[in-house]
Amino acid sequence: MKEYTYRGTRDSQVVGVVAVVLAVGYVVVTVVRNIPKLWQDGEPLEWLFSGLIVALVLAAGCFIGLYYINLLPTVWVTDEYLIVSAFRRRRVRIRWQDIVDIRELAPSMYYPPNSILIRARHISFFHHVYGIICARSLLPAFVVHKGIVGYEELLVEIRRRAEQARSSLSLPPVG
Repeated sequence: MKEYTYRGTRDSQVVGVVAVVLAVGYVVVTVVRNIPKLWQDGEPLEWLFSGLIVALVLAAGCFIGLYYINLLPTVWVTDEYLIVSAFRRRRVRIRWQDIVDIRELAPSMYYPPNSILIRARHISFFHHVYGIICARSLLPAFVVHKGIVGYEELLVEIRRRAEQARSSLSLPPVG
């Protein structure tokens, strides 16, 4: 198993953790401060509005946090699978024949410049977000930035193994 990692990715992970902590902190402070007031004289509409605001802040903070925590994954190559790190210690296996396409991404504020997007049929539910944001596709995807150590070798290996697996099953080539 060959491992490909980034150097200096701690910044994006720190941004993600900070976003989650701030969102949870906001929710805790808001709930602790406002529950007694709402409990005593709150109307149902106030409860609903306050609850929606708190839920939206929590959801947005967690979404942004998880996006940045998983933006630059560690990638492993084996004979059977392409393995991608997800949520710090979890690893997701992608069968070679499930890789649909590999494409360069146009510059955007959502991911680092000079990035490649790899779309596959089965990754994880959260990777659908990367597919929607980066490729405007419902297929799950993940981003590989040129800053990964061994980038060229990794890209050649992914293309070769995916093509080989897809041709052995008479599937169309990787796009």
